[in-house]
Amino acid sequence: CSEVTVIRPLFMVDKGVELKTVTVHAKSCRGAMTRHIIQNRLSKPEAMHDFELNDFKYNARLGDENHPHFVLYTQ
Repeated sequence: CSEVTVIRPLFMVDKGVELKTVTVHAKSCRGAMTRHIIQNRLSKPEAMHDFELNDFKYNARLGDENHPHFVLYTQ
């Protein structure tokens, strides 16, 4: 039996004072990222860091390897 690591990307909107999850954005981004992973046959978690959708971009300073943060900066 092999171990499976689950990567859970988080899609956050920078509201200036805090980062918030906006459910409608997060849901569409998760679906688009899933499609990106499958279509590009990504096999390493760090390969998803180049994913961008509607100005959501990977921020290496936030999260960790199992919870990469993709942030939309509105300011």
